[in-house]
Amino acid sequence: MIAKLGAGAGTLRLRLFGQAPGAPRPLTLHKAEVALKAAGHPPLVLTNAGMFHEGGVPVGLHVEDGVQYAPLVRGGGEGNFFLLPNGVLSVGPQGARIDDAAGFSAPSAALSVATQSGPLLVHRGGIHPKLIPNSANRALRSAAGVRADGALVLVISDGLVRFFDTATLLRDALGCPDALYLDGTISGLRAELWPQDRGHPRGYGGVLALNRTGGA
Repeated sequence: MIAKLGAGAGTLRLRLFGQAPGAPRPLTLHKAEVALKAAGHPPLVLTNAGMFHEGGVPVGLHVEDGVQYAPLVRGGGEGNFFLLPNGVLSVGPQGARIDDAAGFSAPSAALSVATQSGPLLVHRGGIHPKLIPNSANRALRSAAGVRADGALVLVISDGLVRFFDTATLLRDALGCPDALYLDGTISGLRAELWPQDRGHPRGYGGVLALNRTGGA
């Protein structure tokens, strides 16, 4: 899915949903869709946001509708999130962007959306140095990228792929100089043009929802 975000009526907007009071649990894609429709924001596309702990608590930064529900994490640890550098997908006055989490700094009032995950697949055109082209590690992958023209790209694999394959798809085929891994095996995507309608029954810590402003 490639979307050019905007601020006017009828243009596309990216929301992050799931940590504000009243969000359904478990936060499945279906429950998120129902809740967003009820709030007057019918989504065109839904996919999982960044990684989360048991109980649906985000591992790193989580900002929805300008409110921070989990802080930025810069330290090390185990797992894909901490395969440094990791990054932040955010939406602010200048549109969508993906940044290295180590240098990320923005006033919370200026951000409508921010989700942290890792690894940072592509940064300024360079592929993450620890991604191996011939790795035997294959899994379902979901990721986000931002093209040079500012368009947001959301992808999910239709099978088991390497990290490196996901990075080169976003950089070389889809034109994204910056791209962020969202999650693996549990990843899901819900859209009219995606007949599989995948989503994990345990739900997510956050769901990214693309909709038209004004409910159009």
